[in-house]
Formats: sequence, structure tokens, C-alpha cells
Amino acid sequence: MLNRLEIRKLGDSGETIREISCISGRITVFRSLTEGELNEYKQALWGNGEGRFAILFNDRTPKNIERIDSESLRLLEPGKTVGEILSKLHLPEGLSLESFLTKVGLGGVLDIPSGKLTLLHQRIVKIIQAVQKQDAVILMHEPFEGLNPSVYEQIAKYLITLAPILNLTVVLTKLSQRPECWIESPFVSRVQLQRPRKATVGFGAGDPSVDELVNKVRSQDVKSGTLITHSLTKSPNHKVPLVAGIMAISIFLGVVSAVTIRTTSKLSEPEKIARKEELISETPKYVQYPPEIQQAIVSAFKGSLGVVQRESIAVPQTKLEILEAELVRP
Repeated sequence: MLNRLEIRKLGDSGETIREISCISGRITVFRSLTEGELNEYKQALWGNGEGRFAILFNDRTPKNIERIDSESLRLLEPGKTVGEILSKLHLPEGLSLESFLTKVGLGGVLDIPSGKLTLLHQRIVKIIQAVQKQDAVILMHEPFEGLNPSVYEQIAKYLITLAPILNLTVVLTKLSQRPECWIESPFVSRVQLQRPRKATVGFGAGDPSVDELVNKVRSQDVKSGTLITHSLTKSPNHKVPLVAGIMAISIFLGVVSAVTIRTTSKLSEPEKIARKEELISETPKYVQYPPEIQQAIVSAFKGSLGVVQRESIAVPQTKLEILEAELVRP
């Protein structure tokens, strides 16, 4: 049976503004761009936060939650040796307790009382001890901090192996050291605490560094004068002159376009023929006729069409025939 740990962030009126569900049998890792948001959820799960949260386990208040971080530890049996505390571990077949402890960084401490261990070793013992109980809920915050990669990699493999077997609900409110064996594992879920940002148009609502760069470009002069946006940015009180200037430029460009079109329409016939000649001579790959026909067409437009020495092909002799040939050309 799958268990579900629900973490609900509440608004001022008690409404749910964010809900995170952590499923048993896998490891859930929280992510955030800000340290404060990670700590907010950590404090809520540790039971000493100021925010409004509701923590439910299968729709009920959870009990017997194991909480492990790099600062506070609570060893249940500090007078017992490490070997006595971890005597009932779920170990792979053929692997002795001493060999396993060596892999997870506890080599040589089998007979040492857990209360005399360093804080780093105590944390490893606590992690290994916490994941032995069926259907347990385990909360961790930076569990691998200060450990060598070879050590926390072995601990991570052990956790990801036991989570589906014992139906564990493991939640990490912060993880700086990311084990390689967790990167593509189907038993590791990652939760981004931030809401997706709303799409914006233009500048002024995004990265401050981008806005600063845009304002810097706007303030620079170009060859044709100062950018129009410079006036809008630097002197917002002069909007009317700016609009009038834009309208004047638009009218000027319209007049230039009209004059250009009118001038083009008055081109003489020889000029138009010359442009047709340039098109054919510069881009012959678009003409489907043989070279002899192409030359004939060019000569016809020049008005100097001669006799083409080709018996099997009828060459257009007049402009009308050339235009008709153009129309029927595939």
C-alpha cells in the first residue's frame, strides 16, 4: 500500500496556496533558487516554523517521524555500541556488517559506543538506523554534508535500495551533494518549490542586469542620432513632442515611398527591358530554355534579334512571341 505525505502551505485565510505530495517507496528532493524557501519548508517539517503549514500522512497527523540534519541529532541508544545499534540491518546477501560499515565510512567503529562518535559518524549511524523500519517517514536536511563522495554514494545506494522494499517515505528538504546513482533513478522525485514565472512582454519586469543593459544601449548615440527610446526613457515628461516626431517621420517615409513608386512607374520601355536583361543574364538558372533560346530572348529585348542557327527549334522572333512563350513555359 502506498503512503502519502502531504505538505500544504496555507494562506492568511487558511486556504491552500501550495500542496506537495510525497509518495512512499521513493526519495523526494526539494529544490529552490533561494535558501530561505528551503529553510521555510524545513522549519515547517521540523515543527518550529513561523509559516502556516499543514502536514498530513495519509490524511492524518503523522507520528514517529525521523528528522535528520547536520546540526541536531537524537540517538535513541547512545550507550550502545555501533554494532549493537546496527545489528539488525537489511544487508545484501554475502555482505557482513563490518564490510558494510567500512563502505559507508564507519570502518573501525563497530565496538565504539555511539555516544563517543564524532557528529559526522553519529549522523551516518542515525541515517542507517532510521531506514530499517517498514513504512517509516524520514525527513533529512543536508544529510551528506561533510562526507566524502565515495561515502555518501554508498549511503545513497543503500537508501534508494531500501526505499521501495520497505515502503519508506524519504523527504530531503535540501541536498547540496547530489549522488550519481540518484540522477536518473525512477525512485527519486524532484520538487521545485518556486511557482513558474508569468510571461512578460518587453523589459522592466525581468532580470535587473538585462534591464540595466537595455537602458545602457538606449542611452548611447547612433550615427543617425540618439535613439528614440532614449527620449522616452530619460524624459518621460516630453511624450507629446516624441509622438509628434514619430508622426512626422512616418509622414516623411510615406512621401518618399510614394515618390519612389511614381518614379518607378514612369520608367521608359528601354529601362524596363534592360532590367529584364539583367535578370536573365545574372540568374540563368531560373530560365528553362536552351542557351540559344536564352540568347535570342535577350537579343529580342535589345531589339537586335538575329538568325539563330538551330533547325529543330522554333525561336520566337517578336516581343509578342517571346511573351507568349513565357506564358506557356512550364
